[in-house]
Amino acid sequence: MNSKRTCKTPEGDIRVTSYWLLGFVEGEGSFFVKKSTKHYDVGFSIGQTESESKVLEAIRKFLLELPGSYKTNRKNVVGIYKDIGRKAAKPMVSLTVRNPDFFINVLIPFFDGLLWHSKKELDYIDWKTVLIIKEEGKHFTPEGENIVKLLAGRMNNNRLSTCLVKSDNISDEEVQRLLASPSNLEKHSNGKVWIKSLGKYYLEGGSVAVEVVDESGLVVNSFSSLTDCAEFYGVGFFWLNKY
Repeated sequence: MNSKRTCKTPEGDIRVTSYWLLGFVEGEGSFFVKKSTKHYDVGFSIGQTESESKVLEAIRKFLLELPGSYKTNRKNVVGIYKDIGRKAAKPMVSLTVRNPDFFINVLIPFFDGLLWHSKKELDYIDWKTVLIIKEEGKHFTPEGENIVKLLAGRMNNNRLSTCLVKSDNISDEEVQRLLASPSNLEKHSNGKVWIKSLGKYYLEGGSVAVEVVDESGLVVNSFSSLTDCAEFYGVGFFWLNKY
């Protein structure tokens, strides 16, 4: 009926289009904000059973062909991983993106240009807001950290909960005031990023940022700490720290 939601061609190949993908994301996608140590990691994922991995491969190909400038080789930005630690009746796989640069320059412009039809848009808006707050270092301020915490606390299944009184108290005026304030980060001539509210350089004396690369040296994934990387790949922290 609607060609924009066509999934397979007569030959059986999966054909992903903008609105087919949006419908898929509204049903199966997840915009998430995960707190680990002192950081809030922002990510996007779509989960499927392992037997449907070809669908995720088609979506991955579509995402990598979207317009927008990007620093790292795009080939390895959108990953498909087995959900090792997840207990389910059938083996699961997930398409996962965690790279903020890809979000800002590629994924957000794409989703902003589409008309949403479900409450998933509310999750997307909160997710995007958290990402912008983080990109400007405002989550290092007490106000910014509180707003990120409240936004993250009302996303996804939490919107169905009756325990939203505290998270729902956040007002649009508070969020917009924070977004309109000057950036909390300042890039110095030595290339380091200064956090104004903390009076120190980004990552100074804190977590170690991690980039995962393949055999050819291309970046596959990036994390703000060793703990996040170890948890994502299901390996031991000390083993990862050694390497």
